[in-house]
Amino acid sequence: MARHFSRPALGRAGQIEIPFHWIFALVGGFLFLLFFFVLIRSVVTSNQQQDTADLSLSVQTILLNALTKPGEFTVSDLPSASYRFVCERDAAGILSYVRISQGSYDPSQLRYVPFFGPSVVAGDQLFTRTVVWKAPFPVSPVLLVSNNRTQYVFVASAGSLNMVRSFIQGEGLDGFNTLVISSTAIGAVKDEGFDQYRFIFFDGFADPGKAFKNATALNIQLNSDGTSGTLTFYDNLSCAGSCGFGQPRASPTVPFVGTAMLDAAIFSQDSRTFSCGFAKMTERLNTSVTTLIGRIDDLRDAAKNGAVPSQCVALYDQTEPLLGQYLTNPLGAFAPTGTNPSVAQQIQTLQRRLAAEGVCPGAY
Repeated sequence: MARHFSRPALGRAGQIEIPFHWIFALVGGFLFLLFFFVLIRSVVTSNQQQDTADLSLSVQTILLNALTKPGEFTVSDLPSASYRFVCERDAAGILSYVRISQGSYDPSQLRYVPFFGPSVVAGDQLFTRTVVWKAPFPVSPVLLVSNNRTQYVFVASAGSLNMVRSFIQGEGLDGFNTLVISSTAIGAVKDEGFDQYRFIFFDGFADPGKAFKNATALNIQLNSDGTSGTLTFYDNLSCAGSCGFGQPRASPTVPFVGTAMLDAAIFSQDSRTFSCGFAKMTERLNTSVTTLIGRIDDLRDAAKNGAVPSQCVALYDQTEPLLGQYLTNPLGAFAPTGTNPSVAQQIQTLQRRLAAEGVCPGAY
């Protein structure tokens, strides 16, 4: 029996005509595949966004929990990712957050948290330590952030090495990756494969003489009291010769008071991040000062009523205008003027005199 095969109909001029139902099937199949592809891609993208948002939230939760534990050093294991710590100013104020990818952060979660650390932390561990800033009265907890991929190289003269080691131990910084060396041996420092290097100089900036990955530096000039002085930040230390060590870019020198503020500078990526974080500390400073001024006014009223000895009033009268200077020029309040002590030092002296009276409630 002969077999008969159907073939497409030929239209005018020999054109092939395809039945309408086949066109409909082809278009419908294409649309179904397109819809399926878009659906799968949306689910994958949504899951990725949710994962990064969850990681960002986890890190922010770690930071907030660490803030409630002053004096503790903590190590937190994390999924391997690149975490960007951001502090920036905008019309709404000073925002800070942890970003893994665009949109993976909550700009209000860390709004009032002064934290200091590298701009980017890559790896699977997060190091934190919380210290309390005093100026000289308690002002704010300060959160120090780092990781297992960042090394801090402390450089000092041979006569200052024991002082630097005592400082590191006293501040609880020995849990971080630290190295203490003499300034004469800085050329012998080896690149141990860390992602970031931070050089901290106590006796003047010195040339390391070689390139280190993502290297920055801080020069600390201490005053005689050992808890105040000036800070100079250096960047551009990672390209030896062509743009770095001989002529590093230095920020304007800024004063500091209190070891917590010094710790914050040590862990800051650069002068900009330190300035942004310090602005948060200033917010808390203003709140503390306003509270103390109210306390002094109450003590003065109590003296009028005989509840506080009258000899205390003169000391309160000297303390209040000094506190007011913090509200107008916070950094200036930390810096000595010529041979005169700083505002912070004067307040500390008055507090000691109040304590020496034996009957005067302290200003703080």
